Amino acid sequence: MKVSAGYTRYVVLTKHKAIKIPRVIGLLRIIAIPLRTQHEGGRGLLMRKLTMDGRMHAVEGVWRYAVRLWVDGFGANRRERELYAAHPELPIAPVMRTYLGGLILVMPRGEPLADGEYCPFTEPPDGIDTEDLFLPQNVCRFGKEFRFVDYGTPGAQRILTFLFPPRPAR
Repeated sequence: MKVSAGYTRYVVLTKHKAIKIPRVIGLLRIIAIPLRTQHEGGRGLLMRKLTMDGRMHAVEGVWRYAVRLWVDGFGANRRERELYAAHPELPIAPVMRTYLGGLILVMPRGEPLADGEYCPFTEPPDGIDTEDLFLPQNVCRFGKEFRFVDYGTPGAQRILTFLFPPRPAR
């Protein structure tokens, strides 16, 4: 089992599944900052803390930041669930199951692209802002097919439905 951390979610990789959970940055560290700064004669709650995006935040801002990451991760899980349910024909990893309203999302585990492996999905079309959708780490091989595995942002979903228009219902 392997755990990797994305910007808004943790992904637990088992032998056959990828389990996505909203990210909550080190809340214990956030709680400890004011205590440590008080102990060290610091400035208490106004001490700055370096967060994972490289910016500096006051501790109060870090709480808001942690909540925002959790909400964004939860929203990404829900959007992936809804997009797959509505358009399973898109080249996206299938959602096998969600728990607790989308708090936990389970997908089959795909094979990551090998170094230098050609995949048409890693070459973004000209003139389209693709966010990070076309990064090699966001595409996996499922058998002989390539599929996007991280498509939970609103921008990624707009791009997918633009580039791969869903088939009309019959």
